[in-house]
Amino acid sequence: MAGHLAAGGTGDEVLAELCRALYREDAGFHWFQSIDAAAAQHRSWPAGSAEAGLVLIGAARWLAAHTPTVRQTDQVVSITRRLLRGDPLYEAAEA
Repeated sequence: MAGHLAAGGTGDEVLAELCRALYREDAGFHWFQSIDAAAAQHRSWPAGSAEAGLVLIGAARWLAAHTPTVRQTDQVVSITRRLLRGDPLYEAAEA
């Protein structure tokens, strides 16, 4: 996001991409509220200002931090399968 904005990209382009990410991740209501708040905060700063860009960069980082990775999703599925079978989740270390 920072690179895109530094290269002359607009905040509206960034917001559109964040909205696509929300849709793709099947986000919940509070996620939409967070991005909506970021959009409002972004628009309260002068267009193209560093502060306006930081708001969008922060929103993108927040979204990335709260979106599970493919690896994380695979781990959740693996743990769920072990729980359903009654398998132990970890083995105690030998003394």
